[in-house]
Amino acid sequence: MVDALHPSVVKPQPPTLRCDRCRDVFGQPFSDFFYRDANGPFGWRRWCKACYSEAPSIKRRNAERAAGRVGGAGEAA
Repeated sequence: MVDALHPSVVKPQPPTLRCDRCRDVFGQPFSDFFYRDANGPFGWRRWCKACYSEAPSIKRRNAERAAGRVGGAGEAA
């Protein structure tokens, strides 16, 4: 796999990845189960997409977006 930030750098890919939160093991293609992260191991986030979407901070952000409060800390009201 080619690193997104450094196209000439190829990160080796294992046959499976394990989610650090739920401990489930996923096979390739990893893009079906993990979000990209250039700084993560092998270029993927450490939590699977299911666990990431259940994180309290993500649930709170999604609820705020659904309620129409789509601002961030740096955004003027």
